[in-house]
Amino acid sequence: MKKRIFLVVLMVAIFACLFAISVSAETPKNYIEFKVKLVGQTEYITAYTKDIFPSDPKFSFKEAFYSDIDFTQEITKSEIEGLDLSNATPKNNSKDYIVYLESASSPYPNCKEIKWFSKGRATAIGMIMFQNWTALESFDFGCATDIVDRAFNNTGLKTLVIPSTVTSIKSGAFAGCKNLTTVTIEGAPTTINEGAFSDCTALESVDFPLLKRVYDGAFQRCALLSSVNFPKIIEIGPYGFADCASLKAARFPALKKLGNYAFSNCTSLKEFNFSIINDIGEYVFYGCTALRKAENFKWSYVPDGLFCDCSSLEVLDFSSVTQVG
Repeated sequence: MKKRIFLVVLMVAIFACLFAISVSAETPKNYIEFKVKLVGQTEYITAYTKDIFPSDPKFSFKEAFYSDIDFTQEITKSEIEGLDLSNATPKNNSKDYIVYLESASSPYPNCKEIKWFSKGRATAIGMIMFQNWTALESFDFGCATDIVDRAFNNTGLKTLVIPSTVTSIKSGAFAGCKNLTTVTIEGAPTTINEGAFSDCTALESVDFPLLKRVYDGAFQRCALLSSVNFPKIIEIGPYGFADCASLKAARFPALKKLGNYAFSNCTSLKEFNFSIINDIGEYVFYGCTALRKAENFKWSYVPDGLFCDCSSLEVLDFSSVTQVG
């Protein structure tokens, strides 16, 4: 009997050791703690990455997450409605900052809101990071300073408030965000790169108080854009506002340079004041069929196609013109 009891105890002990080893093997020595909201829930819960990082902590959108410290309950992409990374913290690691290493491999189909890191070195929102996250409606930029090429291309964002910490909006950053209606930039950047907001077909107003340069096609095909506030802008690149069919007034008191086709096919634009502009391209107002008044035109030369197909043009002073392109 004693021998039988001993064998039972021994087997239990062996099983317990094997289980402990198994659990230990599944539990990362290093992980990052953050918050997550699951579909249908109102409160955020604590979650953990399952990444094992040898030296620098990393946060990867490619992996699933765990919802408790035992790392036994896995959270899949489709279960996530919100990500709060603002106070994401590396555990069991001497480093006190976050290193963002990997971009999303595929969208989270139900994720509506994200709060970005508020500390550490996660200052760049990488190329195509959230591209095609069509459920994403709101984003808190946290400590981000750079929004890289196509970072939010074709997302479901509705409104944008970009804080003064952001100094760079790269090419196509918000292109194709068809639910986006308003954009406000609280300070920097001073430059909007190529196609940054192109094809934002619901965008109605933009307010960039410090913006100085709009590059090629930055707002092209924003069909509902009717109000823009760029008091310090000095340059608008080629196709900058082309095909903005609802744009009725374009007043840029500091504007000095206009690129080719900058306002082409802005079919609601009624007047334009050249003010202090000293460099203007070709076909700038091509197809602006509602344009009636162009004031303060002071050059001796009219570039090719400048007012081509402006069938409603009534007021234009060409007294200084000696050559027409």
